[in-house]
Amino acid sequence: MKKLTSYLFLLIILSSCWSCSSVQPFQKGQTEFLFAAYNVENLFDNEHDQGKEDFAYLPKDSPFKAKGCEQVESSYWKQECFAIDWTEEKLRLKLEQIKRVVLSLPGGLPEFLALSEIENEVVVKKLAESLGYNHYRLSDGPDERGIDTALMWVERSDLKFISSREIPIASAEFPRPTRPILEVEFLVADIHPLTVFVNHWPSQGSPNEYRLLAAKILKERVQALKRENPRRAMILAGDFNVIDANNPNAINDVLLSSTPVFDLHDQVEDKSLLAPGTYFFKRGGSWNLLDRIFVSENFKGVTGLKLSENSFGIHQREFMTEEIFLKDDKAGERIKGVPKRYNFEATKARDAGFSDHFPIYFRFWY
Repeated sequence: MKKLTSYLFLLIILSSCWSCSSVQPFQKGQTEFLFAAYNVENLFDNEHDQGKEDFAYLPKDSPFKAKGCEQVESSYWKQECFAIDWTEEKLRLKLEQIKRVVLSLPGGLPEFLALSEIENEVVVKKLAESLGYNHYRLSDGPDERGIDTALMWVERSDLKFISSREIPIASAEFPRPTRPILEVEFLVADIHPLTVFVNHWPSQGSPNEYRLLAAKILKERVQALKRENPRRAMILAGDFNVIDANNPNAINDVLLSSTPVFDLHDQVEDKSLLAPGTYFFKRGGSWNLLDRIFVSENFKGVTGLKLSENSFGIHQREFMTEEIFLKDDKAGERIKGVPKRYNFEATKARDAGFSDHFPIYFRFWY
């Protein structure tokens, strides 16, 4: 009877510990997953998608190129539209540059790769084949340029795909087309439910209200899943396009308010070990954390899926960076270690660059 009482007491402690504050260290013999998120900066194919403003990423001999570029209102973007000759060879080069970055992540190819700024299934399939992924899902939203999100993963015996859906970001007050949130559900080791949300919220060029709306919609979905099954682990990743100056702040004031998730970047005690941001605004000369990973509180529990200690990182390798000279009010200042954005006119790898964002990553285990 004494043994039974002790066993019941232990079960009560374990079941109540979904939000324990300590991260469980990875144990030898357990299975670990690497998750990464990467904004790959305008990964387009070189064919015109009907109804989409993808004219910059077409070959110069495309029958849609000249007329489409002429309709671009901004003189800067119009000039770029005409200048880019987006051939199949240049597309292959960009895929190789993305591959180089992804395979240089600590641990190599991630089991999960969340992508933003991809155009369609054509380029997602090509990238998946290049990297070695055997499964993917992508959104197909109403974005005017055709920008979407995707999730790639390596399906194996202990990782089972269940379903996927799109969460539209729209309301009567904000009817402008924007990117949906991609939701993908898995079952890990036949017992651990996991849901991944891939995000690419409206840019800083859009009204702040659009990002607040995206945060509200995602928050409601997370809360609903939490009520449905407290054991469900959730990963919210991607390019959230939120900066500290946004007021109200879509992340701090909405998403993280009364929501059972936390920011992995906040868990890093010594921020000097990380790159100062994932994106650098040349105008104003400021680093920003546009790219984030949030996970549900039960990742800190003693059962289910668990965070690996000190595993979050901003992937900044020297070959992915460049040194820039600032203009405007900070003219002449030199900044090193900035993401080497892609040069869509390049024909050789040494000139091409990679992306204007750094990837981010973390590990978890069971």
